[in-house]
Amino acid sequence: MLYPVRSRDIVNGILQQVLDLLKQMEPGSRLPSERLLADQFQVSRTCVREAIHTLAGMGMVEIRPGRGTYSVTDSGKLVSPETWFPWTAAHMHEIVEVLEVRDALASKAACLAAIRATDADIAAIEANVQHAESLVAQGDFDAKQLSDIDLEFHDAVAKACHNPLLTKLTNDAYRLVPEGRGEILTLGRRAVASIQQHRDLLEAIKSRDASEAARLMSVHVSSLIRSARILSAEQETSQRS
Repeated sequence: MLYPVRSRDIVNGILQQVLDLLKQMEPGSRLPSERLLADQFQVSRTCVREAIHTLAGMGMVEIRPGRGTYSVTDSGKLVSPETWFPWTAAHMHEIVEVLEVRDALASKAACLAAIRATDADIAAIEANVQHAESLVAQGDFDAKQLSDIDLEFHDAVAKACHNPLLTKLTNDAYRLVPEGRGEILTLGRRAVASIQQHRDLLEAIKSRDASEAARLMSVHVSSLIRSARILSAEQETSQRS
């Protein structure tokens, strides 16, 4: 049952209820329409749209233009609190602060990479993306593998900006949150969504589209911030129940 959102963070309030709804749905089921959700939550459609796009970025739902939004996740795999939620909840402020700094640094690095990357730089980024795509396609991966590959991708993009100080700052910021990175990637279909974002970033860099590369990197990091907040709130909810 859905009810009006009264929390101060409206989007997170919507996300929590939609996550609860997803746990009750079979994969491939259609979610209520944006308009219906807005009416039931008593919020604007803009807030509902942001929440749905966040879930799509996490790989939990699929938005099919003209057809609606569908669940793509096995409800039994939505959460795994015993492994890492307690750490995430306890360090949420630090995680968000670091990711916000990463957003600024990594977006600038991606912008410069689109301008300055050599053929060798691009080949290294592409090899990483292809490796990740192969693992996910085979379903043969674990949290540590995904975390390592994700780290290598961001290291390669930062290196391709050819600004040693920016490369160091970006890499250092990325390593400030060692816990939970791989587990975020294994959440639902988050791995698929994240690797697709890496592929899109690669294509922007190959096309020498600096503004698009910066935008895509910001979207990528912002989706991680939202994911961390959702999972922390999920842990708080489970602790209260």
